[in-house]
Order: sequence, then C-alpha cells, then structure tokens
Amino acid sequence: MYTWLKPEGKIFIIASSPYIHILENYLPQYEAKKANGIPWPGEVENLKKITNHPVVDANPPFFNFLDNDVLAKVAIETGFHIEKISLFDRGELPDHIKFDGRENVGLIAQKIVE
Repeated sequence: MYTWLKPEGKIFIIASSPYIHILENYLPQYEAKKANGIPWPGEVENLKKITNHPVVDANPPFFNFLDNDVLAKVAIETGFHIEKISLFDRGELPDHIKFDGRENVGLIAQKIVE
C-alpha cells in the first residue's frame, strides 16, 4: 500500500482482533506468540483448529487477527506515520464475537516522504 500512495496519502484499516468471544481459549496462545516476538501472532492457517463455533464454516480457514501493537509495528516499519490506532468495539455485535470492547483494530496512517 505504501508504494501505491502518493506522498501524504493515507491508509484506513479496520481488522478483526483476536479479542473476540469464539477465540477466548486461543488468547493465551496469541499472547505467548506475541511475547516471544512472533511477527504475526494472530496468523491462523486453519480456523477450525482453534475454535469449533459453527460460524467457522462460513469463513475462510486462514485468518490473520491483529491488535494495535502488531498493526502499528508493521505500519511504522513500512514507513507510515500513524495518526490514530486503537482497539475498539463496533457496538452491537453477535454473541459469538462480542467480548470486551477490543474486538476490532483501526488504523489511520499517512505516507510521509522525507
């Protein structure tokens, strides 16, 4: 995305975080991967291996769940200046997603060319 943008162009990203109800049992593994410096701790090759919720059948098997630390790191390493990043609650969510208000991560970042 960085190469696509003109100088001072912006990106807006909203992604799923691992902080969703059906991943509650996966969170310790996510946090351990993150603490051990795994660059993409939320990368899951087969979603069915970490949750058996029926909604999984309606989703692709591969997911990369992100939090603000992981997303900020990759944005900064790519050369973006972060204007805003946060975990947030989208309001009314289905029970299988609703967790503790950190269900999504959002980023606004700008391409700065020096």
